[in-house]
Amino acid sequence: MGVSKLMDLLGDSREVIRNDALLLLIQLSKGNANIQKIVAFENAFDRLFDVISEEGYSDGGIVVEDCLLLMLNLLRHNTSNQNFFKEGSYIQKLAPMFELPSDINEEGMWTRNKSSTIHCALMVVRTLISPSNPAQVISSCQRALKKAGIVEAMSAILMASGVPVDILTETICAVAECIRGNPTNQEYFASVVAPSTPPREAIVVLLMSMVNEKQPFSLRCAVLYCFQCFLFKNETGQGQLVQTLLPSSTEVGTFTSGQLLCGGLFSHDALSNWFSAVALSHSLVENPAQREQLLRVLLAATPGTNSPISLLHQATLLLQQNSKVQSKLGLLMLLSTWLSHCPLAVKQFLAIPSSISYLTAQAASTERDDNEELVQGLCAFLIGICVYFNDESAPSFSKEDLRQLIAKRIGLEIYLDKLSEVSRHENYSTAFKQPQLRPRTPNDLLLDHEFCRLFKALEGMIIKAVNANSASGIANGGMDLSSSDNALVMQYKDLIREQDNKLRELEQENQVLRHENRTLTQQNEELNSSMGQLRDQNMILRAQVNAGGTQVNQQEISIMLAELQSSKDDCQRKDAVIQNLLGELHALKLSKMTIAGEQNGQISQSESNDETSAREAKMKWLLERETEERLNQLISNSDELEQMKKDHDDLLELLADQDIKLSTYKDRLKKLGEKVEDDEEECAELTDNPNILQS
Repeated sequence: MGVSKLMDLLGDSREVIRNDALLLLIQLSKGNANIQKIVAFENAFDRLFDVISEEGYSDGGIVVEDCLLLMLNLLRHNTSNQNFFKEGSYIQKLAPMFELPSDINEEGMWTRNKSSTIHCALMVVRTLISPSNPAQVISSCQRALKKAGIVEAMSAILMASGVPVDILTETICAVAECIRGNPTNQEYFASVVAPSTPPREAIVVLLMSMVNEKQPFSLRCAVLYCFQCFLFKNETGQGQLVQTLLPSSTEVGTFTSGQLLCGGLFSHDALSNWFSAVALSHSLVENPAQREQLLRVLLAATPGTNSPISLLHQATLLLQQNSKVQSKLGLLMLLSTWLSHCPLAVKQFLAIPSSISYLTAQAASTERDDNEELVQGLCAFLIGICVYFNDESAPSFSKEDLRQLIAKRIGLEIYLDKLSEVSRHENYSTAFKQPQLRPRTPNDLLLDHEFCRLFKALEGMIIKAVNANSASGIANGGMDLSSSDNALVMQYKDLIREQDNKLRELEQENQVLRHENRTLTQQNEELNSSMGQLRDQNMILRAQVNAGGTQVNQQEISIMLAELQSSKDDCQRKDAVIQNLLGELHALKLSKMTIAGEQNGQISQSESNDETSAREAKMKWLLERETEERLNQLISNSDELEQMKKDHDDLLELLADQDIKLSTYKDRLKKLGEKVEDDEEECAELTDNPNILQS
């Protein structure tokens, strides 16, 4: 009931009252899901958009910002309210917030209030499509945002000049989440062209900012997130990126996304190395075909060599030559993503001179400074990938050779300890939680979300692959075996190889089952979400019945009974006045008739008496005047009586309506399983029997 009263105050004509109610609702709705749902079902969104419209949308100042903050509280982590917001077509009402004038590039257009308001509106949009929301909610909201024209409006802001850095950063992140996993929106974003000379694709313009070390750090992180979202579940976009690196008829002097990423990969700026390596790795996520295509990429010949060098070879050389931890981590994540699930890439990597020797030296290192343990752990992980995805086609580095190398050069226990260092690192836990990285400083940028998912999926398999045959290797090491023993060992090796094949088949089946499990889990979450919405509506209905259906109606009925009794008393009093007036009127009529008869007799007997006639005429005029005044008063009293009777009838009708409502609420309470108390039934009997009320 208190929340309903507060919601009514949002429509108050007094701005001070309205604004204070708005601030109070913002505080009440923070972190309280029940209040959030009650406020939302009290038509909060309609009232808030009415206020926003009255204030002028993005030009409205602090009041519009407060409305958006309340909206943000109602939607954040509340699936029920998010569905209600989408189904109520409120997303379309957000569109005017992003309609900026044609003079958007002029100085002074982005005032502090306008920037704050647009920032809040972008946060509302991101709340609806946050990757932490259920997949069904995200996809439906993404479609609604595209249909409402909000994606196009945000893209226009993104390509405009003069936009403040914080607004541009938030807009890039909002556009990123609008296109993440949505083929239609991804296709639209790929077609956006920046208004430059010559015209360039929006993706190319953004990547130019990402690899530019002079740009703000937060902006570069936002561009990487946007590019990752563009490639997320977008095989077409991944293929187009790899295609820009392959030989083509592209005109000299034109920039492509692939060229920019390669340039960032070879930059002297460690942050550009990391951004470019991670961005390039996302073109390979869950796309084995592009892993093999990327092996075809050749770079220009370096000084001292006559033939071009492959991108894989160049990335390996950069890893060995670079001394910066951040650059090493970026390259190791790129190589790990590239080699996983691609035996051909593993074969070519093993053929690169000193590739494995560098990895084993790093994994065996005991240096612990400046996040070196992460570098050592990722080197161990890359060696494990070479073992697990080895198809035995490399002559010098079979699975068994690599296992022996690990045992002799590193030590199995040390290797496993280095591998586990990665998942124990604080940055691993942070990066694994959400797709968007939120580092406070550039030095905090170490691991990528997709790489952490890959590491978690492969860690257990790699440990099993490295441990295989270790016991037999130790038992047979340094011993001369007879022919029969050798035959027995070969039988065991064949058996183990067969078991490896079966294990690989089982792992593939396991991946299929995991995918089915994820699908079923998602469906289960959607069903639970629907059930939660029904429970919420049921709870709100009960709250309305308990608060508004019994207590409020009983209070209103008692007030109406008092008013009815007062009306009855007034009617009785006025009935008595009317009876008195009717008696006086009757007496006046008799008196008038008597005086008229006497006057006629006196006129016939003494017409000569002028003084008597004048007095009688005066008396007649006075009587007529008094009679007329009393008649007017009587008519007025009669009108008042009619009005009182009408009011009396209206009150009876109102009581009948309240009786119907009370019966309805009582039926709903019974359906909900509530027990109706005796005082409620007695109240219902009073309202059902008007004779009791009138007695």
